[in-house]
Amino acid sequence: MNPYLWDDLLKGSFVPAKDNMLLVGDAAGMLFPFTHEGIGSALKSGILAAESIIEAFRGKGKAEEPYLKKIGEIKTVLAELQLMNQGMVDVAKKGADALLGSMAELIERTVSENPGPH
Repeated sequence: MNPYLWDDLLKGSFVPAKDNMLLVGDAAGMLFPFTHEGIGSALKSGILAAESIIEAFRGKGKAEEPYLKKIGEIKTVLAELQLMNQGMVDVAKKGADALLGSMAELIERTVSENPGPH
């Protein structure tokens, strides 16, 4: 099961920004599949929101546009991890050892590619 709003975020039917209102982390649907971890993406999206607000303030525009561009990286990582997560169904058919290996790989990748602050 994916976190609430997660699929809609990746499909684009849920947009976590409107004018100068920006949602970050869990509120924006940025939890990781399988582990449902969200601290890194919450911190990263919070930083990106702050940067977008500063850009909008300096340019006298809206923060929505730069923020939606900036969170593209997070959405890309989420989509890649989801593909791995979906592949585990097929791996599970190969037995418990294969499934455990696949789960370990997904968790490792979640931690190593977490788009949190580095």
